[in-house]
Amino acid sequence: LGHALDRHAWDVAESILGSLERYWETRGLSEEAAAWGDRILDAIAGPNRDTPGAGTTAGHLWMYTMVRQGDRQRDAGRWDQAEQTYRLALAYLENEPQTELTRTNMSVIYHQLGITTQERGRLDEAEDWYRRSIPIREELGLRALLATDYQQLGIVAYLRGRLDEAEDWGRKSLAIKKELGDRRGMALTYLQLGNTYQLRSDPDTAESWYRDALTTFEELGDRINLAGTYPQLGI
Repeated sequence: LGHALDRHAWDVAESILGSLERYWETRGLSEEAAAWGDRILDAIAGPNRDTPGAGTTAGHLWMYTMVRQGDRQRDAGRWDQAEQTYRLALAYLENEPQTELTRTNMSVIYHQLGITTQERGRLDEAEDWYRRSIPIREELGLRALLATDYQQLGIVAYLRGRLDEAEDWGRKSLAIKKELGDRRGMALTYLQLGNTYQLRSDPDTAESWYRDALTTFEELGDRINLAGTYPQLGI
């Protein structure tokens, strides 16, 4: 990767980066990944700190790296830094020609900004970001990504105590995940629906949803989410 960056072989660097990203994530090497992200951005910007041109391979690599850096900052709880990174990436995209790829990337950043502001308790702003993402994903047929927007809107409604709305968004998300055969995603939505019924003081229905989640996580061998489901059944 370093050799490709030194030679400005941006397309080669991007192809190598995909494999390395999976390696870093599997090994939990977030600091190493972030350091390489900084190196990539510095190599693209050059000594004059230039922003790469729209539609170029350098621009595509820069955008991918910026979003991944924002993701790592968010995962580390550096919310201000993550939001700034996402907003810089979004500003860049807004000045590019509006292609299907550009709009897909914009929807991704809208969603990530929604999560970032949601985690900081800015629920109105989070909802607005998710709702800006939805029309793009509906138009482009990005069903799997659309299900994540619906799920996040359900969580926002739940946090506000708007339980009917939370259930409606959860069921819309679940329908898409069933259609796509996304079993882990289905189980996460089962948990969300269980939480909604628990807050409604309907323990029988809540337990049914939690047991659906439990069964699926067991079949998938997802021990982390199993550990999160057991306490809900206990409650």
